[in-house]
Amino acid sequence: NTIYGWKFKEPTVNHVEAVANVLGVSVNYLLGNTDNPDNSVETLPLAFVDLDTDLEAIVALIESANLSKLQLQTLKEKIAEDISTIQDK
Repeated sequence: NTIYGWKFKEPTVNHVEAVANVLGVSVNYLLGNTDNPDNSVETLPLAFVDLDTDLEAIVALIESANLSKLQLQTLKEKIAEDISTIQDK
């Protein structure tokens, strides 16, 4: 019934992820963005990524967290480390 209801209302990301996990496939496969059902981490072409919306969502999430200056600095450092790690691959 829940999945049938998605004909009329889009599921949340969490619901799509849960279905993909139960089926043992990637979310991108479930959404039809790839032919690879492998549920390991995969990179989508930039055509599938709405960068403006993603950045707005990230900023909204950080703003809603009411982090202290120290927490924000820690987050900034962690993001910089993660970006560096990604660029090294």
